[in-house]
Amino acid sequence: MPKVQDVDSKLRGCNKISAHDLSSSYYFDASLGVSNDIDVTVVIGIDSMDKSESFGSILLMRFHKLRPSFTKKNTDGCTKTFFTTLQNELSNGGLERRRVGGSSGKITYSRDVKLLLATPNSTPRCSSGAVWLRDKSDLKWHVFYLGTKDGEQKYTYYTTPRQGGSFNMPPELYSTYPFLMDFASTKPLAANILIALQESLKHKANIPNVNVCPVAVDEEIKNMKATRSFVLSFIKNHPRTFYQQKILFYRFYSANFLNYTLVMHPVGRHHDVFADNKPSLENRICFSFKLKRDGTSGLKNTGYKYGRGGCGLHRFCFALLDWTSPNRIRKRAWTDPKNANLPHSATDYANRNEHGDQRLNVGIWTNFSRNGNAISLPQNVTLASLEYNGGR
Repeated sequence: MPKVQDVDSKLRGCNKISAHDLSSSYYFDASLGVSNDIDVTVVIGIDSMDKSESFGSILLMRFHKLRPSFTKKNTDGCTKTFFTTLQNELSNGGLERRRVGGSSGKITYSRDVKLLLATPNSTPRCSSGAVWLRDKSDLKWHVFYLGTKDGEQKYTYYTTPRQGGSFNMPPELYSTYPFLMDFASTKPLAANILIALQESLKHKANIPNVNVCPVAVDEEIKNMKATRSFVLSFIKNHPRTFYQQKILFYRFYSANFLNYTLVMHPVGRHHDVFADNKPSLENRICFSFKLKRDGTSGLKNTGYKYGRGGCGLHRFCFALLDWTSPNRIRKRAWTDPKNANLPHSATDYANRNEHGDQRLNVGIWTNFSRNGNAISLPQNVTLASLEYNGGR
């Protein structure tokens, strides 16, 4: 695990480890000291042991007993099916085009760049007549072109295009692949574990009071409480079995508070940048399947031969990530049980559709915001600040 200062150096975007890097890094072997009675291992880095109060970051939180499993014996076949299902949900031709933190790696002129040039929504005329310039950081392209309607100079930017990217998880997959609920559960579990851990360390000798990811943890607790309140309110009028309530919880939680990413390339050292400039707990689960005898995956648009790597020379590996979606305050206002009786609230849509899968969008928020002063909002938050150009 590279130290935090590495992500702010010239190493950002790199995914190679030199002998010098190894000497200044830490290695965690999950198999050491892990017995059957251990559920989770937590590794925390703090800024100082000499202060009475310190801030920390999660370097690792591994849940040992939550492992994805498919019901059929043909695990590789099921994994491929799951992979293609997620791949079909990707937008922008299945290319991730803007990862400014460095995870997409240094920019290079590659096959994926050619695919981006030929993507209609990258620039007009599939990049004909556009000027692409490398940024001095080697992490992104600056793109200049003339507008097709007004003839004015336009600007955009792209990082190294990679196969994969962000998508919305189809709600029905939580029933098809129940392990996705376990996967999603680790984020609120992580928040609660960190709170309990901090409380247990408060009065330990020679250990400072540590605040671990306080903003991200607080945001996750709020998301969890908002989801729980919605479910409790919904089942009053729409009774569900316990298992149906569980599916309802994670479908609603996913639709409103999670973004997903499919990763199938070696990730560069990076510092994540989120749309609302708030930190987030990131969740990751890895899958792999055996390559064919000719050394290929047998699937289209998979990019690197071994995917993200890490499973040996004969397996293709990909990762599913989730992080907290942006516009959190707006979504919590829309889902707040205090606003359940208002037209176009989350509960209103759920009552009409008899499910909680509806995602908030500009049109729904515009209609909901017409309720004006009747909307219950968090303290010091105004309705005007939650407009879609408000940045929250």
